[in-house]
Amino acid sequence: MSIPPADGHVVFERSSHAPVPDASASATLRPRARGRIPMEIAFLDQCGVPLTALLSAARRAAELGVTADLVLISEGMVDEETYYRQLARKLGVRFLDRACVLPAGIAWRAAMRTG
Repeated sequence: MSIPPADGHVVFERSSHAPVPDASASATLRPRARGRIPMEIAFLDQCGVPLTALLSAARRAAELGVTADLVLISEGMVDEETYYRQLARKLGVRFLDRACVLPAGIAWRAAMRTG
C-alpha cells in the first residue's frame, strides 16, 4: 500500500507480499506521456507511483546519462526492494527477499537465465 507524502514521493509500507496495484489510485499512463517514460520504470505507474515522478525521473536520468530506475531509487522516490519486487511481478517471476546461496561450481549466469 502506498502512502503519498506531501513532497510527492511515494513510500511503500514494508510487507512480505508485494503491494497490490490499486486501479483507482493510478490511471494508466496517458498516451503522450507513455512515449517519454522509459520501459524500465513505466510499469510503476500501475503500482501507484505518480506520473509526475516517473516523468521527472526520466528527465533527470537523461540529464545525468543514467537509467531512470537508478534516479528513482537514488532520489528516494521508490525504495530498491519495492522496485525489484514490482519488476518481478511485472515479469511474472518470483521475487527472492533473502540471499540466494549457490553451491560451488554453479554457473550463476546460467542459473539466473533459467530461474
